[in-house]
Amino acid sequence: MYKKHILSIVLKRVILISDIKVCKECGFILGTRPNSKDVNGVCLACLNKERKGKINWNERQQWLTTYLEKHKNPDSQYDVVVGVSGGKDSHAIVKRLIEIHNVPNDRLLLVHVCDEFTPSKAGVHNLDNLVRKYNVDLINFRCAPQTFISETRKSFLMSYTP
Repeated sequence: MYKKHILSIVLKRVILISDIKVCKECGFILGTRPNSKDVNGVCLACLNKERKGKINWNERQQWLTTYLEKHKNPDSQYDVVVGVSGGKDSHAIVKRLIEIHNVPNDRLLLVHVCDEFTPSKAGVHNLDNLVRKYNVDLINFRCAPQTFISETRKSFLMSYTP
């Protein structure tokens, strides 16, 4: 029964080559993800690229620094909790929090949700490198394996994306 259900989902998603639409700006295939949108044939990534050019980044950085300073809690061990994967974005966020926003590394807590499907030696190394480089605390959260698998399967069947 489960295999028939998956097969029916896959068959519904089959697209003829002539039906494929691509972004006018970058050539990315449109409509490959549920709820993905485009505006007049331009993908959201390209639209966001244009919007980013209009943002006053210095003002936003100042706002974040002020916000972090204002919301420090002397009764808490940590001022900031950051979800991390260990990838480049995680490194950049931690570096900016410490170097630009003056968050002391001993007031920064990183949280990583372990992935049951794709753990890699490189990922473990990158996460360890992040913690060692900035000398920060890390919580590795591992969801019960069967719950993780069940929830991932449910997500896939509901939205076609794990």
